[in-house]
Amino acid sequence: MYRIEITITIIVLFAIVLVGCAVGPKLSPMQMREITTQLINGAYEDTYRSALTVLQDQGYIIKNTDMESGLIMAQVDRATSGGSQFTQALFLGYVADKGTDVEVSCVVNKISNTNTEIRINIQETNYGQSSWLSGTSKQKVKQIYEPELYRNLFNAVELEVKRRQAISGMSNQGVATSSMGAVIPMETTAPNSQQDLESIIPQQQQNLEPIIPQEQKNLEPIVPQEQNFYLNIIKVLRSHVLIQSDSPDDFDVGETYEVVRGNEANYVEIGSAKVVKIKGSTVALQVIQSSGPIQINDKIKYNK
Repeated sequence: MYRIEITITIIVLFAIVLVGCAVGPKLSPMQMREITTQLINGAYEDTYRSALTVLQDQGYIIKNTDMESGLIMAQVDRATSGGSQFTQALFLGYVADKGTDVEVSCVVNKISNTNTEIRINIQETNYGQSSWLSGTSKQKVKQIYEPELYRNLFNAVELEVKRRQAISGMSNQGVATSSMGAVIPMETTAPNSQQDLESIIPQQQQNLEPIIPQEQKNLEPIVPQEQNFYLNIIKVLRSHVLIQSDSPDDFDVGETYEVVRGNEANYVEIGSAKVVKIKGSTVALQVIQSSGPIQINDKIKYNK
């Protein structure tokens, strides 16, 4: 029995060393945000309800929801198999690992009528006994930052949003609403003949020809020329850049703009960036391609 305890102690110490060696580099707050945050092309309510559906499909129990603030809290308990618990009890005298409790917090933020930001945080808690005299308690708590796991969740939410959009589009097709709010089926067939068409149009209107002054006929449409504007990049954050604008309404979330370098006499395009968020006068863009590192005082080109 004494030899068994020594052997088990050595195995546990060896496992601790291996786990310690396997710990990867610490992520920065910006890297954590990039992993756990996604911009969804969909309305706020569709995105919120899609996130609820996906979590339920994954086996999570919804613990708390608040659509007004965009919060969703969910949890799933993954107990260790009975055989594993029996083996631990046999050799250690207690069950060190009884299972894992996974908690998910999800926050949905409205960016615009057609774009919504979703952020998901996953926390994993291992519970069990620390000795044969102790009760069950939390043994290890850690935040999960596996990019593949978050990518799969975001992809599932995007697919659910598209499914809801398709269903909504089908339900609205072929239906009109009267002034009293009643739903009226729309006519989908054309008139059977020219005679039917003429019966719809008053006789006086059929004989009228559009009267257009001669001088108006000769006028060609005047197309306003677009004027280019440039704003300095004030901050570079890995794959994102920030600019300051007195007219943030000139920018649209999801639109792509050129990144240029130089002066008014000779601007050179060095890449492109997409608007991901507008807050006050600050516009955040994600660099989607570049010929080299983007620097402060490089410029975002846009027009009015």
